[in-house]
Amino acid sequence: MTTRFYTLIAFIIAAISFQSCDEELIPKQSNKPVPIRFNLSTDSAYQYTIQNNIFVEQQIDAENTVTMEQNMTLTAGYMLLDSSDKKRDITVSYDKISMSTGNQLYALEFDSETDDGADPMYEDLRRLIGQNFKMSLSPNGDILYSEPITAVNQSSLNAFKVKDSSIRKILVNTFCFYPNLDVMVGDNWQNTFETSIGFANVKVRCAYQLASVKKNIAHIELQGKLSSAHAEQAGGSNIDMRGTLSGFYDVDIKSGMVVTARIKQELAGEIDITGKLTPAKMESSISIMGVKKQMVPK
Repeated sequence: MTTRFYTLIAFIIAAISFQSCDEELIPKQSNKPVPIRFNLSTDSAYQYTIQNNIFVEQQIDAENTVTMEQNMTLTAGYMLLDSSDKKRDITVSYDKISMSTGNQLYALEFDSETDDGADPMYEDLRRLIGQNFKMSLSPNGDILYSEPITAVNQSSLNAFKVKDSSIRKILVNTFCFYPNLDVMVGDNWQNTFETSIGFANVKVRCAYQLASVKKNIAHIELQGKLSSAHAEQAGGSNIDMRGTLSGFYDVDIKSGMVVTARIKQELAGEIDITGKLTPAKMESSISIMGVKKQMVPK
């Protein structure tokens, strides 16, 4: 019994010692300036999957409220064409799109992977699949140039009222956060840009903070304000909404690729859909996942 007891104690001590040695192999976080740039490499392809779920509630009159949900999943491919100190030229492709929307009266659903091509209502989304366009970005993610997709014409039967320009505003979330300078843990920086939340175009003023760096992954936290003021709305619709956003980015330091991100947006105000402004609120959640794929030599 005594022998077994001492053997057990010796085993526990050895296990603790092994764990302590293993922890010493993990380097402590260094608070040195970190370059976080849009810096994709030419030997790899990058793919982002962006999920955007939106809930809208609008009060039509004193007794009636309309609710609507819209969910979109977009898979887009990024490939670096050329790189210099001042800009990065990339090509962006629309690989997959799935959307669903509905309220108390109707529901619509489209998935490019299962679509049979029969329903003309989804022709606009169908035309976008496989399309690609060129963009030029600064190292800190500012859009210097964005090539139009001239082959896609808007159809009058468009079920989702979604077009190339509105999808591009969602893509902005994948490169709007890069700082102008190298940053240390605890440093803050800001950016202002325009994006879309469902049918509403909004201006974003966002503050970012480098919260930590572990295993070459930068964890960036964000908080900001949203406003439809001074943002051009689709179809000339009248939208007066303001709100907040919060979330985080986990970014690969070497390439600048977003490994994962979560963003929550909330707005409240008024929307004119029935001919007059009525109270409304919107909630949106954005999820981004990025993967790096090695190019296959030709």
